[in-house]
Amino acid sequence: TDYIYTVRFANGCPVETIHSAASVAVSGYTPEELIADQYLWIKMVYPADCDMVCEQASQCISGRDVAPLEHRIIRKDGTMRWVKSTLVRHFDLQGKLLSYDGLLRDITERKQAEEDLLFKTTLLEAQSEESIDGIMGVDDCGTIILSNKHFGNMWNIPQPLLDTKDDEKLLQYVLEQLKDSDEFIKKVKYLYLNKDEKSRDEIPLKDGRVFDRYSSPMTDSNGMYRGRIWYFRDITERKQRENKLLETNRYLEEATARANDMTARAEMADMAKSQFLANMSHEIRTPMNAIIGFSDLLAEEENLTDKQKKDVNIIKESGNNLLRLINDILDFSKIEASHLDIEITDCSLAEMLNSIRSLMRPKVVEKGLEFEVVKSNDLPAQIHTDQTRLRQCLINLIGNAIKFTEKGHVYVNVCLNEIENKSYIRFDIEDTGIGIAPDKQGKIFEPFEQADGSTTRKYGGTGLGLTITKQLTELLGGQLTLTSQEGKGSVFSLVIPAGQPVLNADNNTGQSDSRHDIIEEPKFSGHVLVAEDVKTNQMLMRSLLEKMGIDVTIAEDGNEALWKVLTGEFDLILMDIMMPNMNGYEAAKEMRKKGIMTPIVALTAKTMAGDEKECIDAGCDDYLAKPFSKKALLEKISKYLISEPQASIETVDSPNLK
Repeated sequence: TDYIYTVRFANGCPVETIHSAASVAVSGYTPEELIADQYLWIKMVYPADCDMVCEQASQCISGRDVAPLEHRIIRKDGTMRWVKSTLVRHFDLQGKLLSYDGLLRDITERKQAEEDLLFKTTLLEAQSEESIDGIMGVDDCGTIILSNKHFGNMWNIPQPLLDTKDDEKLLQYVLEQLKDSDEFIKKVKYLYLNKDEKSRDEIPLKDGRVFDRYSSPMTDSNGMYRGRIWYFRDITERKQRENKLLETNRYLEEATARANDMTARAEMADMAKSQFLANMSHEIRTPMNAIIGFSDLLAEEENLTDKQKKDVNIIKESGNNLLRLINDILDFSKIEASHLDIEITDCSLAEMLNSIRSLMRPKVVEKGLEFEVVKSNDLPAQIHTDQTRLRQCLINLIGNAIKFTEKGHVYVNVCLNEIENKSYIRFDIEDTGIGIAPDKQGKIFEPFEQADGSTTRKYGGTGLGLTITKQLTELLGGQLTLTSQEGKGSVFSLVIPAGQPVLNADNNTGQSDSRHDIIEEPKFSGHVLVAEDVKTNQMLMRSLLEKMGIDVTIAEDGNEALWKVLTGEFDLILMDIMMPNMNGYEAAKEMRKKGIMTPIVALTAKTMAGDEKECIDAGCDDYLAKPFSKKALLEKISKYLISEPQASIETVDSPNLK
């Protein structure tokens, strides 16, 4: 941008100054501002440059030749800019000065580029002489602007040739020393044509030496190409060592291949293990569904004798014990393989504790123990954690306390702790049981371990419960510790983050000491299609649903389910997933493709990570894992069918669902 001004003279004195509108672009000042203050032109000059600016003006007025001047100004906004000042005089016929024109051109960018280039050049020169590399810099006109002594020594270049700074002559000299001059010159020409390219390669010489060559473009602060720099390093000794190491490298490659093969085999074994566990889960849960389901139905019969009721309860308890064993093994496997999903949500602490109290009370009543959940007054109403996994941890710890306590009490003390300005919930599960010897306390958290072999024989269990509980606690961001005295009892302390700002709850809310929840068993109206290939489970589902007043139609595989849905009307579909011919996933997808919008609840004995999402993605509306309790089935049915309360029944939370 050029800012032009004219100074007019009369009788040798300046009488008027005219400023072009470009004054704003260069200085930030308007022509009016410059006219109003006749000294503003010198005030905006950078203080250190004022003398030479005044000298230039003085020379112009005195009639001496005036050279262009580069100096700095301070703009109105306070920023500094470089300008080039050129003065042109005008005389009358008698040689008397009439006026002179001044031109101020903003050259800030050019000055910055020059300073950057000067800095880089100076830096390169300083570094190059200390470098172990031979360095040469060539500008965009093919002139050598930089070369260090090591470069000339490496290539044995005579000093007179270096002094010519002619890149082309130097190149011809170098080519005579190379094994493959054609490839060398090909790469050089390519890089000069492709200015943005970088390159690195190795150059073998006729005398047996090997040079490492690296080249990159030189650019200024604006990214403009200014030339190319070349680095050469003698790597002859390194290449000789590399040749000696080739045999070792080949051995390492073979060893690596063997290690990779072993890793692949281990991964395949891990996949096979996971698949085996998934299959085992499905194969065991499927008959377990029938065992637990029919035992629940038998337990509801009113004409059973006391012995028959006892036998049914034994079946139920054995089934539930087996299910807990399966769940422990699967959870341990998932944690070990890092496949266990943690779902952090807001949940009610009081509701969870009341649910656990209701679940565990029948066991302590049976053993004649005192059982209390003792809560401090400052507990929050909500906590932010994985409720399912926290509940699992507490049930494991309380269940162990009950199992290993023959007399006395089991207390669950719950309080709020502040640790490093963060809120934590502390659960102390205290019992007066057998206790644990000091030398055995670390051992009990290891997989498949209990305090001693006699404990396993007397009380049963896999030895996985505490291992899983400790690992789950850590996944929740918490800690599980133990204080115990042999023969007197133990306290397991589970501490987890509250996960959100603490708002105190009303500790009287939901603290009913009711031992059972009273719910109403409804009668439903509707027609349900059950897709299930296992006969015993068909019988179970028909019995359960018909007892609820529901019309039931059975389909033995996905194909039959699809045909019946297309030819009949149903209010709900209960879809087993693992079926022959067409599985539940495929059947659900086909139904949705054909416009069937009837709600579908997936029934599956698969419980591995991602199974529920896979069912939903296939088109199912809901998911129920086998084996399921009657209560769980009722909850699902009530979401989709209309019901009317018929009779009140007492239920206790079932441990079947996990």
